[in-house]
Amino acid sequence: MRNRLIYALLGVVLLATGAGCKDPYTPDITTRNLNYPVVEGEIINGQAETIFKLSRTAMMADTSYIKDELNADIRVEGDDNSSRQLAGIGGGRYTAGILNLNTAAKYRVHIRTSDGKEYASAFVNVHTNPPIDSVTWRWEPAEGVKVFVHTHDPANNTRYYRWQYEETWEHDVYYISAMKYVTPPPRVIERPANETLPIRCWQYENSSSIIIHSTARLQNDIVKDKQLLTVPNGSWKMGVKYTVLVKQFTMDKQAFDYWQMMKRNTESLGSIFDPQPSESRGNITCLTNPSEPVIGWVSAGSVQEQRIWISRSQLIGWRYSLICEETQVPAIADSRRFISAVAC
Repeated sequence: MRNRLIYALLGVVLLATGAGCKDPYTPDITTRNLNYPVVEGEIINGQAETIFKLSRTAMMADTSYIKDELNADIRVEGDDNSSRQLAGIGGGRYTAGILNLNTAAKYRVHIRTSDGKEYASAFVNVHTNPPIDSVTWRWEPAEGVKVFVHTHDPANNTRYYRWQYEETWEHDVYYISAMKYVTPPPRVIERPANETLPIRCWQYENSSSIIIHSTARLQNDIVKDKQLLTVPNGSWKMGVKYTVLVKQFTMDKQAFDYWQMMKRNTESLGSIFDPQPSESRGNITCLTNPSEPVIGWVSAGSVQEQRIWISRSQLIGWRYSLICEETQVPAIADSRRFISAVAC
């Protein structure tokens, strides 16, 4: 009874002091531009291209929040004295092309920026990567189309996995351009037959979340029904035809711990029950100034890929369609006459 009374009085106090007494708090987090380097990429062994993206952190209030690191000298170096320079391809991206790595050696990335600073990742082993067994999908009408990946390592040596994906979908245009504006004199005319514009387009989107999984606590190294994404029910992505390319990477426990921390910091914050943010130190060091933080983790290994296709005809009842409506366009720019047209 005494405890209930205390809780009741506490509730009254909270109501009395909290109702209508909320003051806005704006933390002072936009006044310092730390300009930390960010390194994104993997040293790929085999058929896929090795590409690294270099950029800088920016203030939250900065509208141009992606600051590309240009004119850097970046190399993939092996402890067997091998070296491969990467070529800049724009937007802070650098490519080494296809690398055939010595799996008995260790590799790192060495970077020299245009301001003369040097950075290097730790030397890492070249990890093997078991093939993807399959990529499957399932339509749950209450939520949408869910895509899953399945893989396993018979030798039980992999244990730590990461995935990315690339979505591509076909869709019809909303508006069919049957008319066009010409001048002089200013007027709207029917578009000639030889100027017919395409009415089918393609849209692209890459994964933005961190997708990782560990089988370290399992007896067998098997990944089954790992969900990668959900296409919401009624999305235009399934309007005509949809495809997703899944890429699988493997790593060691240290890399897995880093990606897990990054996932918590970026995707699991917002409530009092979420973990507190922690510093995301990777395996890259500034050789010029060892106290300067660098964001990123460099691993080495092969990449496994698999693609699936989904057609609208496989989703009977998918709630997406283009709506056609009648619109009016001026027949002449400086007059009040209009031409009716149907747009879809």
